[in-house]
Amino acid sequence: QEDECVICVNAKATMQTSPCGHRVVCRKCFVKTIQMAVSQRLLPLRCVICRAKILRLKQSGNTALPNSSSSWSMPPSSTHHHHHHHH
Repeated sequence: QEDECVICVNAKATMQTSPCGHRVVCRKCFVKTIQMAVSQRLLPLRCVICRAKILRLKQSGNTALPNSSSSWSMPPSSTHHHHHHHH
């Protein structure tokens, strides 16, 4: 069964609501929705299917995200700041 995002409809729904356990939105739309909810003080979010409060969202399906989508949460690389000058 293909779960498609109820918001944009062309992406796969990968974010699963907890505790009610419905999968309705893709990661991109979830991020957009949460930002809007925060700015308009609409938290906690409610499940679009059963209207239960969403306490947590889990990434379901393949848990390994490609670097492109998760790189914003990575600390900047600090490997190039070690210059040892040996005289």
